[in-house]
Amino acid sequence: MKKNNFLIFIIVILVILLAVCLVIIYKNNYLGKKNEVLSSGENITSEESLKENTTEVSNVAEKNDVVEEITDEERQEVEGYVSKVCDGNVKIYEFNNINEANKEWIYSHYHGEEDYNTSGVSEEELVSTLKEIFGTNLELNVKKDTENADGDYIPKYNSQTGKYEYSPYGDTIRTDYAIDTITKNNDKYNVKLVEYSVQRDLDKNADYDYAVFKYNETTNEFWKNWEKVFELERGKSGEKEEIRQKVLEQKDKFLSYNFVIEKNDIGSFNAIEFKK
Repeated sequence: MKKNNFLIFIIVILVILLAVCLVIIYKNNYLGKKNEVLSSGENITSEESLKENTTEVSNVAEKNDVVEEITDEERQEVEGYVSKVCDGNVKIYEFNNINEANKEWIYSHYHGEEDYNTSGVSEEELVSTLKEIFGTNLELNVKKDTENADGDYIPKYNSQTGKYEYSPYGDTIRTDYAIDTITKNNDKYNVKLVEYSVQRDLDKNADYDYAVFKYNETTNEFWKNWEKVFELERGKSGEKEEIRQKVLEQKDKFLSYNFVIEKNDIGSFNAIEFKK
């Protein structure tokens, strides 16, 4: 009897040990795998999230740098504005803000209107016209800007008439710009311009009608910094366009600038910056 009881006790102990082993095996295999799957799933989700975020940032960056297509109408508007602003006697110097731009260049844009404005222009008309050209960001202090003016590019104040007057005389040499490319980025237009200067020879016995120069600053005397690149024979038709075409064909010989403009709320453009 005692022997049977001992056997039963041994069997119970073995059953308990077997049960404990099974529980341990179950935990190590089933629950462990489940945790691994869960952990793996979390890692995948995290990686996917990171990839999505990275892609989103990349897309935003690409969008910021994207070159948008422009319509023929936009191109005509931009070309018209650039022609209005850049066709003139005065060289444009680099600026990051229109209010840092060369004052002679700014004020020269009223020059030539109404027979060189020999009758004079009021301060209000001057400011209004120049803002229409350069945009609503333009700030002018006409009285200060014209204190030492000689009337050539910046108008001279006439105390008798109370108006600002320009000289009726122009230069035989003028700075001009040819449009190379126009691109659009985030509502701003980037216009690549090639700068050149043209001098007309009024001597009818000369072999050429126009001489085209590039700017190559070497001295403080402005016109000595221009170096002749080519001449245009006398008797050619469409001189201006032919000159621009020849300049673009040799654009590597000239200075190039990037002129940034954007549409404004008065139906024109704001001049943003002008950089080499």
